[in-house]
Amino acid sequence: MKLKIIILVLGFSFGVLRAQTYEKDWEALNKKMESGVSVPVKEMEAFNLKYKDKLPLYPDNTMQLYSSIAINYYNQNDLVKTEQNYLKAYEYSKTAKDTLLKPVAEYYLATFYHNQDNYLEAEQYYLKCMYGMSVVYGQSSREYTQIFLNYTSLLVSLEKHQQAQPYIEALLYYYKTLDGVGNSNYIRLLNYQAIIYQSKGEYAKAIDILSAIVEEKSLLKLGDTASYVTIQLNLGDVYRETGKYDLAIMNLKKARQNYFAYKLKDRGALATIENNLGVCYKGINSTK
Repeated sequence: MKLKIIILVLGFSFGVLRAQTYEKDWEALNKKMESGVSVPVKEMEAFNLKYKDKLPLYPDNTMQLYSSIAINYYNQNDLVKTEQNYLKAYEYSKTAKDTLLKPVAEYYLATFYHNQDNYLEAEQYYLKCMYGMSVVYGQSSREYTQIFLNYTSLLVSLEKHQQAQPYIEALLYYYKTLDGVGNSNYIRLLNYQAIIYQSKGEYAKAIDILSAIVEEKSLLKLGDTASYVTIQLNLGDVYRETGKYDLAIMNLKKARQNYFAYKLKDRGALATIENNLGVCYKGINSTK
């Protein structure tokens, strides 16, 4: 009987010691992550392996840990492991004591899928996270407005223009009121407006918006060379669609020239430029 008591006492003591060890190790690791120090992914995964039986007992910590691992893999361009770890973070967020961790995990997934052009997956996570993120940041905050802007851009990519239109108008007013018309977010929204005009066949309005942005060069002053080239590309595309091939070619060539001059790395944009140039040359030949 005494033997059983001793075993039980020893077992209990070992459990307490292991919990204390977890808490001590987590505190040290979390301190590194919060300080902005780059924590090697191997160190974080070693922690997971060492305390794999403890992870479900501390879902708040585990959610944050898997999110950090995901970010680390994203920076290494390992998108498969990025997605896997974001999904694990999301699962743990569902049982976290801090209920606001769940919308944060959903926002991470929305952003990840959006960046991979997986618009349908991104949309569902944006819809899940929006209310919670408004609580995290405050509905009128810049941070939440940025999330709403990203969601609006997703709607434009999904060609849900009717749904996006009132959001664009509200956001244009917001950024114009706070920052004036020369900020990158305001110009970004004007581009979305032009895309909608183009889709509706209102080419003159689209051309007016895009040509003004190109001529003003506000994006270049802001250092946003990638967006400037995108606007040039879009302007060329509108001219192409209206059959004004000479103007289309002129703008597309400028976009290509700037693409290389600014040493951009968006191969998708370059491919679109080359494809549209080919369509324009073909269009010119067909009219001869």
